[in-house]
Amino acid sequence: MPRCKARTKSGDQCRNNAIPGTEYCYISSHGQIVKPFLKKWFNFFQNNWQLAIAIISLCLAVAGVYWRFYDKWIAATAGKISSPIQSAGMSISVGSAEFRMLSKDGVVFIDGSDPLLSIALENGKLVVSTQVRDENGNIVAEMSQNEWKHQPEPAILDRNYTQDALEIRDRAGKIILQVANVGPTIDLAAIFHCKNGWTYMVGPIAGVGSAIELRPPGKPLTYEISPICEYPSDLHFAVCPGIERLRQLVTGPHTTYPLYFPVHFCL
Repeated sequence: MPRCKARTKSGDQCRNNAIPGTEYCYISSHGQIVKPFLKKWFNFFQNNWQLAIAIISLCLAVAGVYWRFYDKWIAATAGKISSPIQSAGMSISVGSAEFRMLSKDGVVFIDGSDPLLSIALENGKLVVSTQVRDENGNIVAEMSQNEWKHQPEPAILDRNYTQDALEIRDRAGKIILQVANVGPTIDLAAIFHCKNGWTYMVGPIAGVGSAIELRPPGKPLTYEISPICEYPSDLHFAVCPGIERLRQLVTGPHTTYPLYFPVHFCL
């Protein structure tokens, strides 16, 4: 490519390449030529490509910083503020029925003014509290702020648990409490004995559908909660293959209900 024929003040020939079709470069004083801006810019880029790349990079960096802080400014001065519970979409499942938590206090089931089951979100972590009583009103299983507690024999027969689940059996060998973290939701099955003598069972029917059964005092329940763990626990500790069945149940097609207020079981 021919060099520009213009001379510098020192008398040397200009070191720039000439614009194609001319004898001079993009500098107007070198020949006083008038060419379209794009041709001048292209010729400048050819002769100073390193400087041109540096200028373009600087412009892109400045633009990136501008838009980054502009978005933060927009977010800080406009838009809707969401609570952690809303953003997390916290939910609890009873069999194939999922309850999306929209209440502020996190209470799911109540007996009068006493919560039977509560869930909350603390720093992104799900926290669960619940109480399970026998027909005489004695507490046989309890979880407070994710800390599991249970009464010693003979209030319960056995219990088994893993890092993601806990299950408790009563003296008759029936499951009275089952809680499992299956990823997108907390699966719950339990038998609640109310202060007025009524009994409620919540959980899957035969491990498939969903059921909420209630019986007056002295009347036995029709349904039972299918175990997810193997027993006796001293021979099968942390062996709970039924967790996978629950996971498939809640991740398959199911109904989701918004829960604005606690469900008053014990009327």
